[in-house]
Amino acid sequence: MRRGFLLGIGSNLDPGANVPRILGGLAEAFGELYISSVRPTAPEGMRTANSFLNLAAFVPTERPEAEVKSLFNAIEEGLGRDRSDPDKKIKDRPADIDILRRLAPGARLTAADLPTEPYLRPSVQELAEGLGLLDPGATAAVIEGRRLRLGDALFGVGAARIRWRHGGGVDVTGLP
Repeated sequence: MRRGFLLGIGSNLDPGANVPRILGGLAEAFGELYISSVRPTAPEGMRTANSFLNLAAFVPTERPEAEVKSLFNAIEEGLGRDRSDPDKKIKDRPADIDILRRLAPGARLTAADLPTEPYLRPSVQELAEGLGLLDPGATAAVIEGRRLRLGDALFGVGAARIRWRHGGGVDVTGLP
């Protein structure tokens, strides 16, 4: 596996439309990315009736973290997130892209490396297993995903690779 960033991605405002938009923006910016299943989850730490769609992703890149984070912020703002709002962490959001950690070539994830948040841990486990990054002592998660559409490609059930097609659109391939 190449160097890159492990991400947590979510949306609870029109998530069925915004998650594909987030992934399309990432695919266009990086050429390819790897994703877990897309999971419906209950909101945590905020009062809202809007459920989230969450997933984990890995973007292979040599770009510096500050540049990558700036690009993520631009995608979030392009979908309507107000990053200047002091309450942004507890408000509904069309897009949320968080860097969980930078991964070096040959990195492995142990159970202790996985996020503790229940809305994220199974997604990271599934993706790490699909990429061959999960240590044998860490059990892979079985996730019931939600199928979504990005252009003419379906994704969301099972870990997958998304590649940007020059001229527009994406190809989605399941991971073993």
